Amino acid sequence: MAIQRHCNREFAPATATATRSFEYEPVGSGFEILDATPYEIRSISTVKLDADLGAGVTLETSQYRLWPYPSRDGTFLGVRLTNLPEPILPPGYPSLPALPFLTRRIDITGAWGMTSVPPEVKHYANVTVESWIHLRRDAGVGLGDVSETPQMRPDDLPPAVRWGLQRRWMRPTPSA
Repeated sequence: MAIQRHCNREFAPATATATRSFEYEPVGSGFEILDATPYEIRSISTVKLDADLGAGVTLETSQYRLWPYPSRDGTFLGVRLTNLPEPILPPGYPSLPALPFLTRRIDITGAWGMTSVPPEVKHYANVTVESWIHLRRDAGVGLGDVSETPQMRPDDLPPAVRWGLQRRWMRPTPSA
């Protein structure tokens, strides 16, 4: 988990098809990107917009496309959206355009995560575990008194691991 959090990626496959929800802020360009951070999408079966406002609207496949294309590691980092319908508000909500919020919810159902953890990432996971075991066994070498041993946090990664992951496995930032 520490490596996944550090890289902002989902290396392990999800066990089954799942639905994940995202809050999306439209910028009004007509062609927009929903970044699925920290998740990665292998395939999509349905995309539903505004499910929190009642029944929601299931998008047509012409209204979304996996992004970026082509995928680098067999997974996609988000979804490009176009021609989204206006929200269908249930009774009791203010009328358009005075929405009570500036975001919309998108529920994506599909296959998530890589099909298997890449060998290089497994290697860095092993290096991390070896480092953690070494620090615990040696009680913080060079610190003197054992009571001064730094507390290990689950997100502490050795510098070599951070550097190695930075070269290839960090999540890129979206650009339209």
